[in-house]
Amino acid sequence: MSARVMPAQPPEPQYEATDLVRRVQHGGWLSVLGRPVRLSMALRGQSVALRPRHDQDGVYDVFFFKHKVDEVDLTAFD
Repeated sequence: MSARVMPAQPPEPQYEATDLVRRVQHGGWLSVLGRPVRLSMALRGQSVALRPRHDQDGVYDVFFFKHKVDEVDLTAFD
């Protein structure tokens, strides 16, 4: 048994003011600029940050706390 105490609920992540912050819904879904995007169901109920990639228009890196967990390409919807 670990001596470390784990909180029942992790703290809410703190993201940058320029991030698009979204809460992942049931089934791993969230909305980005009006478009539905599916992430991992493991992130359901958690806030994630979307940061635009400067080298590709319409592409966002998805972060959970400080970890990049995915990327979203909104140009695939056009």
